[in-house]
Amino acid sequence: GLLSAPSWRTVVGAPYAEPTSSGWSTGSVYVYLSRSRPSSSPDATLIGREGEALGAAVAGGGDVNGDGYADWIVGAPRATYIASGDHPPGNVYVMLGGPEFDTDPDFVLSGDHVGDLFGFSVALGRQPP
Repeated sequence: GLLSAPSWRTVVGAPYAEPTSSGWSTGSVYVYLSRSRPSSSPDATLIGREGEALGAAVAGGGDVNGDGYADWIVGAPRATYIASGDHPPGNVYVMLGGPEFDTDPDFVLSGDHVGDLFGFSVALGRQPP
């Protein structure tokens, strides 16, 4: 998962970062790991695909799969960008926590219809005991 490290601290979404020639931004997510002295530079930067607005919404802290690690989700409401200008269905990338840090989503949820903007808003709750 994207934020698979017990030491992460802060995740910031920037959906309008990285503008492209099409006029639609790829978006970025910046990950800052915890340390005794804060840094102004992110420890990891994830850049979305053209037009997807990665980082439009970010939520975390819940434990989706019950493994004891905090998990995160990142919205990309313009994912599956459509060159014709139609509004795409959008995606939500789910990152399961774990002992190792990596930058790959564990699974992707997608909107069903053009114009859904799935991932425009996200929330992550806690798994019941």
